[in-house]
Amino acid sequence: MDQGITFAKQYQLSLGVALSAKANGKFNHRHGVSMLNSPSLIPKKDKEGNLITHTQEALVPKLYLRPANTATARLQPDGRYSSIEG
Repeated sequence: MDQGITFAKQYQLSLGVALSAKANGKFNHRHGVSMLNSPSLIPKKDKEGNLITHTQEALVPKLYLRPANTATARLQPDGRYSSIEG
């Protein structure tokens, strides 16, 4: 977690804001999660029972995975391809 905080401070990242091209380039050698603002449809029913929706911003996790290392990656018995070590 400390590494994530250090990375966020170094590249001036804010909660809900996508990575800049520069930060994304530096981020591609490690795994991580960023919380981004994303519009979400919220369903509701009015007094008569009619379904209505409205849009609301919500923080949504975006997962970043480092590129696979084909030299160490393995096909798992259940069919998953894993490039994660340790």
